[in-house]
Amino acid sequence: MFGGEFYESSISCQLGMTETSSDHLLPVGTATSFRNKRSFRRNTRTSEMEGASLSAALLDPQPQRSSSARHKIKKPFLTKEEEERIFAEYHYTGATTNIHPLLSSLVNYTHPVKFSGFDVAEMNNLHFHMSSFSESTGLGYLKQSAPEFVNYNKRQLSRIYPKGARVDSSNFLPQIFWNAGCQMVALNFQTPDVYMQLNMGKFEYNGCCGYLLKPDFMRRPDRTFDPFSESPVDGVIAAHCSVKVISGHFLCDRKVGTYVEVEMYGLPTDTIRKEHRTRTVPANGLNPVYNSDPFVFRKVVLPELAVLRFAVYDENGKQLGQRILPLDGLQAGYRHITLRTESNLTMILPALFVHIVIKTYVPDELSGLVDALADPRAYLSAQEKRKEALHNMGVDDADILEVPSNKSTANKSNLLRANGSATNHSGDSTKSPLIPQ
Repeated sequence: MFGGEFYESSISCQLGMTETSSDHLLPVGTATSFRNKRSFRRNTRTSEMEGASLSAALLDPQPQRSSSARHKIKKPFLTKEEEERIFAEYHYTGATTNIHPLLSSLVNYTHPVKFSGFDVAEMNNLHFHMSSFSESTGLGYLKQSAPEFVNYNKRQLSRIYPKGARVDSSNFLPQIFWNAGCQMVALNFQTPDVYMQLNMGKFEYNGCCGYLLKPDFMRRPDRTFDPFSESPVDGVIAAHCSVKVISGHFLCDRKVGTYVEVEMYGLPTDTIRKEHRTRTVPANGLNPVYNSDPFVFRKVVLPELAVLRFAVYDENGKQLGQRILPLDGLQAGYRHITLRTESNLTMILPALFVHIVIKTYVPDELSGLVDALADPRAYLSAQEKRKEALHNMGVDDADILEVPSNKSTANKSNLLRANGSATNHSGDSTKSPLIPQ
């Protein structure tokens, strides 16, 4: 946690209360004398507590009362020397509200400080210093110096909170700050919108413990990461994903038209919204059949940060169910995906029947070579079928000359260009030591 290696969903704090015993019950006739004695003891206690430590009053606001005048004052948890040391070590850190030293001493893990710049934080190099940013300020730092923000979150904690203009308790997209490694992204939990669903869906996994380990390259100090980069991250294999929505089951108990949207959230280059949608099946909320064309997410640069969102709507645009799934946790094949409510509560019957394909991303210029390597028998069988067809038309095998395929020629040309080979005026390429001629 101190190294800034986790995403954190929420923090809860519980303060203990000291138990006090009630006053002894006395007969009704002795009420007056009891009040007098109690007043006398209270005055006595006041005189005895002159110069007493502040911690005794804070930690024991309702001291035990006894009928005995010899009752001793409860010993405070902090000694006079410890309290003086806390006051001496306390200094104002620039927060908007000054915190009492005794209350501040209860905070053991983090020290909130005013953010003074990434260079100052790097120079201080104190892992327990934590700064808070409004979403507008955080977006400004992301726009100006995103790699520095990522490096900052490798050392210490950062907290993002909604801007003050959100008087309607709306939320912002937390994925933007997760991409930069921000550990705590505060949202308005009372608003179950898409962004809150993303937050609950992401932290639903890992046993709902509230912590998710960040990817390796976002934790290592020797790696530099730009969340706005469109090229593959060094050491991370990009993914190719396609989703075909086949049908739905028990989506609604009314005869309404339904459709399904499939979205992906991740890095800016991986995020695809409002593009993939099935056709609307009219008057069938029980078992609609969509049989949509596969929704293709051709290149996912960072699968570890990407999540898929399935959302079912009726013909009026009302959401009937949704589900958030991490891409690196998906299993390929035919799957039933159970849906959740807007508040991410489990819906027992509603589900989607889908077919998921997840592969390693391959550039277009190398797709032919990869297909031949993946299924050489199918590649050779196609050639054999053509050879047999030519034989049926009276062509002898000896008349067929073996020539390189177009795909292999194109791949060879791409490799030659990559190795810096030149082409002469006659069209013949110079020999390269890496490519056999």
